[in-house]
Amino acid sequence: MAAPILKQMKSLMLCVIAQYSRTILTFRWRHICFRHALQNNAYFSLSHGNHRRITDATILSSIIPTKLKRPGNSYGLFLADVRAQLTAEHSDKSFKEISQMLGNMWKELPEPEKEKYRERAEKIRSEFKQQFEYYKANLTENHIRVLLEMERTKLRRRKLRKGKQEMKELDKPKRFSGPFAFYARAKLSELKAEGAIIRKAPLADVSLDWNVMDEEEKYVYKELAKEDMVRYRKEMDEWEQRMEAEGRYDLLRKKKAHRKEQENDTDKNDSEHDDTT
Repeated sequence: MAAPILKQMKSLMLCVIAQYSRTILTFRWRHICFRHALQNNAYFSLSHGNHRRITDATILSSIIPTKLKRPGNSYGLFLADVRAQLTAEHSDKSFKEISQMLGNMWKELPEPEKEKYRERAEKIRSEFKQQFEYYKANLTENHIRVLLEMERTKLRRRKLRKGKQEMKELDKPKRFSGPFAFYARAKLSELKAEGAIIRKAPLADVSLDWNVMDEEEKYVYKELAKEDMVRYRKEMDEWEQRMEAEGRYDLLRKKKAHRKEQENDTDKNDSEHDDTT
């Protein structure tokens, strides 16, 4: 009885070691390729997968010259001088209240004092322009391509966050969870109840436990996932009916949206036919 269990555990450990080894070797090889491409000014594009995009950003941050931070204005310099002391003196105040107090202090500041901050800001701005010219002069063509692509990635993420915020305001139903998600939540709650310190990414350990579980133990979580799927489909149908009534056909699932477009095209063709006759 013990022999099969030990054999299974040994096989699992070998799989884990092999996976981590492949990850480390892949990361190292990509790092070498990126450095070689940048040094030789060869063109390459970033990957579109989430994991690879994060890896590329980590690698490129150590290769591409650090982007200069744009300097603040005179009011920003005033905040840098006063905010820390004011926050310490009024620790019971919220961030919004502290900001209002700082705004009033700037308005009441004598004009000669404001002029000093303006002169400092102008001096810092002129130094920044010189540094920025030097920074641009040391960028290769490939550096510029990569920086532009990283900027496009940032804009895509911003657009995605904006879309998520809109779905939240429209009360879009929460997406269904799989069996492993239910097990992971239960396991983490159990660990927290026992007073264990939860690390930033404990899912690797939980995933190993899930992989060695019997199908009978997984049955409970699979049933919870099925119930959650039924809940999601019901709520989505009700939500899409509401969105369709409000004219938000762009938020419907593809089949419904496509059917609505076909109906609109049919109505448009019928109206054009009536006009011609």
